[in-house]
Amino acid sequence: MAKEVGNRHGEAFILEIYTKPLIDKGWKFYKTEENVWLTSDIPSDDLSFGPWYFSINKEENKTFLKELRKEIHRNHLLHGRVKELQLFARCGPSDDCLSMNTKTSEYFVIHLTWKGKKEREGFPSVQEYKSLNDWIQNRLIPDQREYY
Repeated sequence: MAKEVGNRHGEAFILEIYTKPLIDKGWKFYKTEENVWLTSDIPSDDLSFGPWYFSINKEENKTFLKELRKEIHRNHLLHGRVKELQLFARCGPSDDCLSMNTKTSEYFVIHLTWKGKKEREGFPSVQEYKSLNDWIQNRLIPDQREYY
């Protein structure tokens, strides 16, 4: 039903809220006469944009960047730019990683091989997005069509 309502205003994407932890913390939810639930601002750790998740801790970011440094070769698109990257999200079903360039605000979906060594040309695979909105329109929304 949420997708149908959202599509009235353009192409919708689904935002899941982990309500149980919020309720346990005393968060208040209010149901309107139109059967719509409302609440105040929700912490990002309690949100999900399936199949992507955004709760990335420092250790996960460090592990990702360490492996990326091992895998990329001199001709790779991201060679020399790893220090500018930050892991932003991960896609559960495909193990793809969304990284943001902290200097340019470009986004990259990177699929590591996790072999722990330099890869041949073309690997790890990378898809480049000019902005977060570009990624939402061209990757998140199509991924959600398949996921939901």
